[in-house]
Amino acid sequence: MLEPGDQIHHYIVEARVGGGGTASVYRVRHAILQHALALKILDPDLVDRPDMRRRFLAEGRIQARVRHPAIVMVTDAVVDAPRRLAGLVMEYVEGPNLAELVARMKGPPDAALFRALVIPILEALHHGHQEGVVHRDVKPSNILLSRDAAGVWHPRLVDFGIAHVLEEARLGETPRVTEPDGHLGTPAFMAPEQIDGGVPSPLWDVFAMGCVMYELATGGVHPFERPTVTETLAAIGRGTKLAPSAVHDGLDAAIEDAILAALEHDPAARARSCMELIERLDASRRALAPAPVPREPAPPTRPVPPTFIETTGSPHQRKAWRLTGAEVRIGRQDVEVALGPVAELENVHCVLRWTPAGWVLENLADAGTRVNGARVTRIPLEDGDLLRVGHQVLKFHTTPDNAPPPSVPATAPKPAPAAITGPRLEIARRHVVGDGPDPLVVPVGPTPVVLGRDPGCSVQLDEPLASPKHCRIVLQGLDVVVEDLSSHSGTWVDGQRVRFRKLREGTTLVIGEAKVRYRGR
Repeated sequence: MLEPGDQIHHYIVEARVGGGGTASVYRVRHAILQHALALKILDPDLVDRPDMRRRFLAEGRIQARVRHPAIVMVTDAVVDAPRRLAGLVMEYVEGPNLAELVARMKGPPDAALFRALVIPILEALHHGHQEGVVHRDVKPSNILLSRDAAGVWHPRLVDFGIAHVLEEARLGETPRVTEPDGHLGTPAFMAPEQIDGGVPSPLWDVFAMGCVMYELATGGVHPFERPTVTETLAAIGRGTKLAPSAVHDGLDAAIEDAILAALEHDPAARARSCMELIERLDASRRALAPAPVPREPAPPTRPVPPTFIETTGSPHQRKAWRLTGAEVRIGRQDVEVALGPVAELENVHCVLRWTPAGWVLENLADAGTRVNGARVTRIPLEDGDLLRVGHQVLKFHTTPDNAPPPSVPATAPKPAPAAITGPRLEIARRHVVGDGPDPLVVPVGPTPVVLGRDPGCSVQLDEPLASPKHCRIVLQGLDVVVEDLSSHSGTWVDGQRVRFRKLREGTTLVIGEAKVRYRGR
C-alpha cells in the first residue's frame, strides 16, 4: 500500500480515496504541473500475474479509447517493476458517487435533476457503444459526481475493468478484463441474458441503466435486489417488478416509460439503445415546453437530386450505383446497393433516406457504419463523404437541387441575403425559427453566437435533435471557434463529435439534420 508522500514516476501520493477487491485508488499530485489526479493501483498480490497485469492495463486502453465529456479520462499508465507497482492515472473527480448522493437525498430528485444526472451517462454509454465498447458494470457507484460553482451536478462514468470490445471480440483479440473469481459484473445490475452467459451486447448496459434510473427515481429502491445474490439473480430471471410509480407516487410519466423500456426482460422488446432512452426522457421536457408559434405549412418534399455511390480503389475495378428512390439500403444482397460477400458486412447494413433536409444515413448493423472515420448512428451526408461498411469504403456523391420549391413561382425573385462581410455563418432557413432571407446569414464577432432550440438563443433552431442551448461560436483573437455546450446529440465537424474546435473557411457544422456553414473574411 502506498503512503502519503510516496512517489511513482511524476505522481506524489496525497491520500487513499477508495478501492475494491483488485485495486486501490489514490489522490495524487503531478510533481511538475501540481494538479490533482487519481491513481488506480493494481493490488500488489496480483501484479506478478502477467494475465492480471495485462488485463489491468487493457482497462486503461479501453477507457482511453472512448473519450467523452461524461467519461473519466485516463491520461497515463505507470509501471514500476522493482516496486511491483502498476497503475492507471486518470482525472480526479472530487465529489460523491451516485449511490452516495441517492443515500443522502431526502427522496427522489425532481424531473429536471433526474435528467441532468442520467442523460450525460446515457450519452457516454451510447458513444462507447458506437465505438464498439460495452461497459458491463454500470451501477450508481461507478457514476462519479462533481459540482460546479453554480451548483450544477456533472456525472462521469468510470471503471471499464470488465468492458468488452465488440469488434476485437469478432477478431478474437479482446482482452478479457475480469475479476479473479470470474464474476462479470455486479449481480443486481446484470441483464437476464448477461446472467445466462450470452454474447455481450449494448443492451446489457441499457438494462443496467434501467436499474440505475429506477433507484434514482424511487429514492434508493432497487427493482430486483434481494438479501442474497441467489435471490437477486432469481428475481432478475423472473423479471417481475413493481412499476416505479407504485413505489414513488407522482413520478413523471416519460421517466417511468424510459425506465420500463430499459428493464424489459426480453432483449427484443427492450429499448434499442441508450439514445432511445434519451429520446423517451426528453418527451417530458418537450411536453412542458411552450407551444411553438404556428408556422406556414412546410413546402412539398424536394425531388431527389442526382446522387450516386461508388466503390473506391483502382478505376477499372470501381462500381457505382445511382440512388433513384427516397430510401436506399446498402448490404450484401437483395438490397438497392448490393456489395456481395464483403467481410464484416451485414445483409442490410445501413440505409440512406432522402429527407426535406437532404440525405441522411442510418446505421442498422451491429458492426457499425463509419462516415469519414467516425462511427455513427444517424448523420446527414454531404457530397464527397466516405462511408465504411464492413471492409468496403464507398464514396457518396450528390448534386445540389437548385430548383425552387413548387410553392414558389419559378420567376419569383429570391430575397437578397443581408450584405454581411467578414466572419459569418450561413444556415438554411428551413432549420431556423422565423422568416427572412434564405440562407440566414449571421455575423460572428467577440460576442458569442449561441445556437439552440431555446427562444433566447442568438439563432433559434427548428431542429428536434438540437439542445435548448446547443453550441456557441465566437471570435477569439484571429480565430473563430465553436464550443459544444454539453448538447445531447453533439456538435459534429468533419464527421467527428467535437467539444471545442477552430473553424476553417467552408467548415460545416452538423447539429441533428441542420447544417451551418462557416465563411471567413
